Parts: sequence; structure tokens; C-alpha cells
Amino acid sequence: MDKNPEWKWTENFKVRNDTRAPRRVCFRVFMTPIYDEVGRKLTFRQQTLLAVEMDKFAVTVNAPMVQLDRTSRESSVTIPIERFFRVYERRTANTSDALSNYEMFCGCGWPEHMLVPKGTAEGMQFELIVIATDWSKDEVPVKTTNKPCSRGTSYCGVLDDKYPDKRPMGFPFDRPIEDATTTYEDFTEGLTNIFKREVVVQFKDEVLLNINRL
Repeated sequence: MDKNPEWKWTENFKVRNDTRAPRRVCFRVFMTPIYDEVGRKLTFRQQTLLAVEMDKFAVTVNAPMVQLDRTSRESSVTIPIERFFRVYERRTANTSDALSNYEMFCGCGWPEHMLVPKGTAEGMQFELIVIATDWSKDEVPVKTTNKPCSRGTSYCGVLDDKYPDKRPMGFPFDRPIEDATTTYEDFTEGLTNIFKREVVVQFKDEVLLNINRL
């Protein structure tokens, strides 16, 4: 995962398709700490309890090997900073104007500048875990994917439609794993659709101007 000088980030994946046919695949991306607050290494079970969903997206994998790139602006979890604060300010303002359901929905989602953990000045270690599932089995058809305020579907669903995923929210870390599963290797034994990579988040004490708020 490449990290820009600000809070923005880019995910880069290389995906291998071992079948001879195009496949619709859903990629479920999580980040979890490796150590606790006093530096002790977490068990994999403890890590899953602290896992944060970073993104979820479906693509058609046509070739035997493809490169996928996703930016933080495309995350299925977040919404733009300006949209979040616009609705928040309306809700807290001393006004009699009520927000419509549409306006309330447009403010649903995690602020994009708060998704990546703060990290530390020295650099804090995390693991990025990516799970690929068969989207032809998981997809819930919706009327249109181009509705206004269509970001943030992982937390907020789709306006006036069904939740667009048959899997539970946060799958596969939506429930505690077995006590005997203490390592990543235990969890992934026999599986080829899950991958992890260590990343480091470094905190820089800088104030950045958001020109969209001026």
C-alpha cells in the first residue's frame, strides 16, 4: 500500500486467475495492528477483533495475471470530508431546517481522512489483509450503482435498495474465530484466496489546508 504525503493512500494488487474463464471477484481489504499498546505481539484471533475494513470492491478478472490499483477516494467505507462536515454542521446548527432522508444518507460513511490509523512518529506496524470471494455468489443486484451519494456502501448500503452483499457486514471478521486458531497460518490453511502484507504507518505532525473547506 503506497502512502501519499497526506492521509490519502493507494492500494496495489496483483491477482492471479487460475481458471480459463473471466471471474467476478470481490476483494475485501482489512487493516489490523500487529502489536498491542505495550508492544506485545497479538494473536491472530486478537488481530481479527481489531480489524478495520478499508475497502470492498468487485471487478472482473479476465487475464491470468492482472494489476489492480485503488485509491482512497474509491473506498467503499469512506465519504469525502466536505460531505461529512456539511451534514454534521447542518445537524448541529441552531436552525429549524430539518434534514431530508436524502441529505442524512449523503452524510453516512466514515470521513476519508480518518480511516488510516494515526500511527506513531517512529512508524507503527500493521498488516493489510485481502480476501477474495466469488462475487457471482455474493452479489445482491441493485437497481443502479450510479445513484447520488453511492460511496460508503460498506457501512451504509444503497439508498432505497437492498444491502449489496450477501455476506455479513465485515465478513470474514464479523464474528470471533475459534480459540484454537491463534495464527494466520491456522486461519488460512488450505486457502489460496487470502493474502497479507505488513505496512508501516508513520505520523507526521503537520497541518494541511483543505481547500475544499474554504
